[in-house]
Amino acid sequence: MTDRSAAILVVRVPQDATVYLVDQKMTLTGTERRYRIPLADPGKEYTYPIRIEVVRDGKTLVSRSEQKVRGGQRFEVAVAENVDDHELVAVAKR
Repeated sequence: MTDRSAAILVVRVPQDATVYLVDQKMTLTGTERRYRIPLADPGKEYTYPIRIEVVRDGKTLVSRSEQKVRGGQRFEVAVAENVDDHELVAVAKR
């Protein structure tokens, strides 16, 4: 049975990445992080901002995305580093 009162977010990031959900710093660590996102109205679609930061060679690389979520949904965001261009690239998947 699917819990429609929340969405599940799975984030795949470098080990040392910092994840922010709705501008709040998250405390989970590791390369795969799982978050349960409670929703006030499970039938409504919400836009959920995600920011991921990684420091490389003294520079902060940032990836920003907004995901549309509904209750009962599971979605994934994978972040890869493009070291040559000093950027993070996020790919979302439902």
